[in-house]
Amino acid sequence: TYRFYITAGGKPAILLVTDNGQISHTFNTDIRIGAWAHISLVLDEEKDTVGFYLDGQLKETATVDDFSLPAPCSAFCVGNDNSATSSSYFKGYIRSLTMFSDVRTQSELISDMEGVSADDAALISDYSFANGYNKNISDNSENGYTLKNLGWLDEAEPLDEYAYSFAVIGDTQIVTEGFP
Repeated sequence: TYRFYITAGGKPAILLVTDNGQISHTFNTDIRIGAWAHISLVLDEEKDTVGFYLDGQLKETATVDDFSLPAPCSAFCVGNDNSATSSSYFKGYIRSLTMFSDVRTQSELISDMEGVSADDAALISDYSFANGYNKNISDNSENGYTLKNLGWLDEAEPLDEYAYSFAVIGDTQIVTEGFP
């Protein structure tokens, strides 16, 4: 299981369930800046690190001891913590989500902020949520991983409790805005 979420205090956090146990880390940067922000996590299994980038700039690197990630075993989820004991929803806006199979460099991350090339060999998937809330969201990569049968929360629906969990896989790029 891979989880990337924003704490109630506005700080990015990760939860990784590896072959050797559970690893969690909260980064120190408050990302509630009141403007669109490009957020990237780069998982480097060779160096046992997770790099957190904000707008293409490395903010912090977390060391992960004995990094051995299994294949994802739960449903892919954006905007909700999809665990059996939680129904925590992301409060904010997500404009896009892109995943790569390689360890992205800082220059690649900065370039990816402007858009990704569909023929990038490391591109797993690329989703744009800018065109509204459709039932299916097409994958802009050449891999065809369409997100299907999506459910959306109407902004008019009140939420008594919410968290900021919004992605369940590593090496993820997300653009967000609208944190409280």
